[in-house]
Amino acid sequence: MAPKLRCLLPLVEFFKDLFLTEAELKQLAEFADVRLVYFKWADSTGYEELLAEFKPDVVITGWGSPKLTLATHEKTNCVKLVASLTGGIRGTIEKSVMEKYGVRVTNWGEIGTPAVAEASLMMTLASLRKMNYYQNLLHVKKEWGTLPARGERLFKRRVGIQGFGKISRHFAKLIQPFGCDVHTYSPHVKDDILKEYGVKRSNSLEELYSQNDIVVNLAGLTPQTEGCVTREIFKLLPNGSHYILTGRAGTVDMNALVDELKSGRIYGALDVYDKEPLPADSPLRGLENCILFPHVAGPTTDWYPDIVAQCFDNIQRFAANKPLVHEVTPELYDFMT
Repeated sequence: MAPKLRCLLPLVEFFKDLFLTEAELKQLAEFADVRLVYFKWADSTGYEELLAEFKPDVVITGWGSPKLTLATHEKTNCVKLVASLTGGIRGTIEKSVMEKYGVRVTNWGEIGTPAVAEASLMMTLASLRKMNYYQNLLHVKKEWGTLPARGERLFKRRVGIQGFGKISRHFAKLIQPFGCDVHTYSPHVKDDILKEYGVKRSNSLEELYSQNDIVVNLAGLTPQTEGCVTREIFKLLPNGSHYILTGRAGTVDMNALVDELKSGRIYGALDVYDKEPLPADSPLRGLENCILFPHVAGPTTDWYPDIVAQCFDNIQRFAANKPLVHEVTPELYDFMT
């Protein structure tokens, strides 16, 4: 019988209770030698020494796990697979480790796709219905307010989607019952795909932002999209429009977005930011016209068992030299948060 893989779990303490039950850890121990070690958030103190001593074949990572740098890997040279229980991987491995040493990486893959689309719909509806205003009114001010309601409908509205990848396509399906007039700016998506989803093409970012009063930014971060939503683009949004950001904060001039929101001219619902965690003194905090979420649009807790099962399956696939599911290649690395 082949020896078991050595599997290290360098996790922030809350993560085990959130993702991994005792039953799941026992399941992992059936096919791997397991060591669970708690670290402080994004703190790699002692990580290199641990790798050198335990020499794991596989590292299972989560939010806040220590980062496998090129320098660390060159000293320890043991890790062959990093299996992330989350979507983001930049925080737990440097791209150069994958490129130079062929260390393979997986994440939660498609499990996150419908979740972010669902969250985008929820945030759109919350912004339209002025959730911040009413929650502040009832919870903080302890008042009732006056009729008529301040909210707006989603039915029959013009909706613009920036980017038309897998999450955007899920989102387009979710809003179909609302009978919206949906447009997208995604230059490389073919016409037959847009027709399949009942979505019209915008020929420029300027057109998308100026002609839709609800814009959902789900664009991936690439060299072409980085910082593409400039101050000039934001000024094209119609007065009273709603801006939903669940894609990549790097596509946006966040200072310009803050200024537009502070002016009161538009409404916003944001899940991603250029600085995370969001600083306590962020000018976004306290704006009644802006709903804030702490980067939680991904899978909800009831999806976690599926994520763990996929992670364990990938480890067994790796041991059996079978193709991995949702492998993150160096070419895909730059698209990940």
